[in-house]
Amino acid sequence: STQSTGEEGTTEEDGSYRIRGLTPNCPLTFHVRADKSDKIRRASPPSQLIEIGEEDKSGVNFVVFQEPNTFDITGYVEVSSEYVGSTKVHLIEDKGKAGGKQVHSTQLHESRIFVFPDMTLSSSYNVKIESSLSHSM
Repeated sequence: STQSTGEEGTTEEDGSYRIRGLTPNCPLTFHVRADKSDKIRRASPPSQLIEIGEEDKSGVNFVVFQEPNTFDITGYVEVSSEYVGSTKVHLIEDKGKAGGKQVHSTQLHESRIFVFPDMTLSSSYNVKIESSLSHSM
């Protein structure tokens, strides 16, 4: 018969952990277990099968991927160099039937790239490009 036991260790701030009381000379499967308060999406690898000897084992590492709370909106505007200085990029939070609310605005630079950092995942956004040039041009 196969005996299944569970031991736990807590990860320190530097990423190290120690699990005591493991049965030596026995293959053990290790995996990351997240508390409900953790926003862990997944771990890589999902598990590791390790043969524990009489000595401490090191180098059993996992990479943990957390659920993001925010994201960046990045874009590139195709516009002639002569119009870059008169072009603004606005970020509008979509409020459904209530319309929208401007949450960011930036002047376009020579790179023509804009970045709106730390946007919340719970909202929808629209990007609006605006020129200060006359509409008759």
